[in-house]
Formats: sequence, structure tokens, C-alpha cells
Amino acid sequence: MPARRIVATAIFFVLSGVAQADPWWLESPPPAVQENQQSPADAAKDQNPKDEISETLWERTVYDPVALSTVVIAVFTVVLGIGTALLVLDGRRHSRHTLRAYVGVDRLEFEIPSLKDVNFRGRRFRQAIGKFGYVNKDFITVKVRNYGQTPAQDVCVFAYWAAAPRFTRLPDDFFDRNNEDVIDTGDVRTTLARFTLNPQSMEFSKTALTELVPIQAALKEHRFDIYVFGRVHYRDIYDRKWRTRFCYVWEPRHGPSGRFVAYEQYNGEDRRKLRGEAEAFPPNRYS
Repeated sequence: MPARRIVATAIFFVLSGVAQADPWWLESPPPAVQENQQSPADAAKDQNPKDEISETLWERTVYDPVALSTVVIAVFTVVLGIGTALLVLDGRRHSRHTLRAYVGVDRLEFEIPSLKDVNFRGRRFRQAIGKFGYVNKDFITVKVRNYGQTPAQDVCVFAYWAAAPRFTRLPDDFFDRNNEDVIDTGDVRTTLARFTLNPQSMEFSKTALTELVPIQAALKEHRFDIYVFGRVHYRDIYDRKWRTRFCYVWEPRHGPSGRFVAYEQYNGEDRRKLRGEAEAFPPNRYS
């Protein structure tokens, strides 16, 4: 009896081991720890994490519709902002060009009553000019007009003349040598007219003539053409200073009063400043 029990118990344990899903004799040993092997591309990504991040952002931007639309809107907003700023600057510049003052010459003429005197002599005229208390009555009259839409401040006119034989032109370097005005700042000096010119208004400026012999020869003998040239200086409402250049040929052979024809050079404008203006007209409450 005991022997049967022992045999039965042994058979039971044997059958129990066979019935297991993974019997102990079939279990494989634990796998050895293997080192992770990476591809060259993965290794390059590990070495350059910034490239991986940038690629990730690019992939997200390209393949994600929401991210792509956000980038497009951002770029469009930047472009729109730059375009708006350029339009504002261009509009400001255009408004300044449109609204600023434009002062130019409207008419020129000679006022020479001395030449009507039958006893006129050039030498006596020059001697009289240098005497104290002499009142000049012979002038170049320049009529200027403001063609702009806003007032012109500190308008002053400088006019000169030069004689040249008929059918000849002025020397090529003439305006290079006569291209600047200087205000006399001496204690005794000629008073310079300086005024404000409102839009579409006109004003006369006179410059004294101190030599009449060439003009007399041009009138009587028609041997000379007289060139009248000069500059108009002014300041616009934006506190920018301008200079209008002018040059005309006086042709007395066309009649008693002659006529003025625009010369081929020296008619335009620039930003050249008037020398001596700061010294002659220091800023004060009346300027």
C-alpha cells in the first residue's frame, strides 16, 4: 500500500510538470544585453540636435495645415506692414512736394530813367554813384510769384547783369564763377529786401544799377546783348531752404523796351544756402 502511494505521487508530479505551459526544462536562458545599434542618419541627428529640431519644425510647418496657414498669415502681415510704411512715407513726401511753396520769376524789366537824360555821361554817373547821399533811380526790377499752395518765408532776390557781344554766348565757366550770393554784414550796407510771399501772390524786388554805359550801347548801337541772371532764396513751411536760379537775355533791338528771353542755362532750383544769412539775420522774436 505505501508503495502504491509513492508511485501514485510520483506519477502525479510528473504529469503536473508536463501540463505546464512553459516547463522549466524548456525555458530558454535570459537574452544577453545587446548594444543598440544606430543608423548613420540617426547618429548624425544625435550629433546635431539643432538640425533635428529645424527639420521637425519644417516638417510640422509643411505637413500641418494649421501651422502652414499660420506661417502664411504671418508672412503676409509682415509684407503688408512694410508696404503700408512705404506708402505712408511716399504719401508724406508727395504731400510735401505738393504743398510746398514754389517761388519763381514772373517778369523782368529795366527801369533806367537816367538814359532818357540827353546830358547823360557815363563818367559823371559813376562819380555820382560813389558820393554820399546819392539816391539811385536806375534798377533791375524782378517780379517774383509764389506758384505753390503755402507761404514762402524769408524771400530775398539777387539780380545781376552781364554784357556780351551780339551773336555770342556767355563763357562756359561763367555760372561756375557767378553761382553764389553773399549778404553784406558791414555796418554800412545796402538794405536787403526780405519778405513773406503768400500763395499765388507777387512782389517786386529792385536791384540798383551802378553801370549804364554797356546798356546804353546795347540800346543805341545794338552791339551787345544784356544777360540778366540771379537767384531767389526762400524757405518753405517745412523749414527747408530753396534757391531758384534764373537767367534771361535782354534783346533791346526788338523795340524800345526790349524783351527778355529765357537763356538755355541756369534756370532751375536747388538747395544751396545763402551765405551770411545767419550773421545778417540772427534768430529773434521778429524773424
